[in-house]
Amino acid sequence: MKILALVVLASFAYVSEQKELVETVVQNYTPEIDELIKDQIQRELTASYIYQAYASYFQRADVSLPGIQKFFSDASLEERGHAEKLIDYVNTRGGHAQFDTLDLKTTCDAVWKASRRDGSGLHNGVEKRMCICGFVATGQINNECPRERDEWKEGLMAFEDALVTERYVNAKLLELHAAADEANDVHVSRSVM
Repeated sequence: MKILALVVLASFAYVSEQKELVETVVQNYTPEIDELIKDQIQRELTASYIYQAYASYFQRADVSLPGIQKFFSDASLEERGHAEKLIDYVNTRGGHAQFDTLDLKTTCDAVWKASRRDGSGLHNGVEKRMCICGFVATGQINNECPRERDEWKEGLMAFEDALVTERYVNAKLLELHAAADEANDVHVSRSVM
């Protein structure tokens, strides 16, 4: 019984000590910044998911563009790498990374809607945007997309979608940096690129 009590007390002391260590790394790390970083993780994973779907599309036997497939496969890995660095950063600063479900169709729609609001002008020609993403997600051609997939095979639409996706990811990254500057959290400003 005495040994059990000592183990329990030692455990509490260890947990208390660890909590004090965590408190030293959260200086100026506000809950708002923590949430923004978690949102950024989700956006990076979203971009990775979209790019992996595009890589899969361009690897199909009826499309077969290995150069474009490789580009999107590499882009997917890059975005996932960004997410992993942010996850490490959140954990280092005393936060806890959380993950939401990624549904490709919902993801495609979210990226497209965000691009329409960003004022970039990239939404001109909405009929042709994110068609490949929607097709890979549902197996069907969206009503607003060109019926003939021959137009999709050249890759231009995919690269336009990639630009929209990059702007989607970058917009929140800029918000994160602005919030970190406002909170005087220089560590976020310098560490999260």
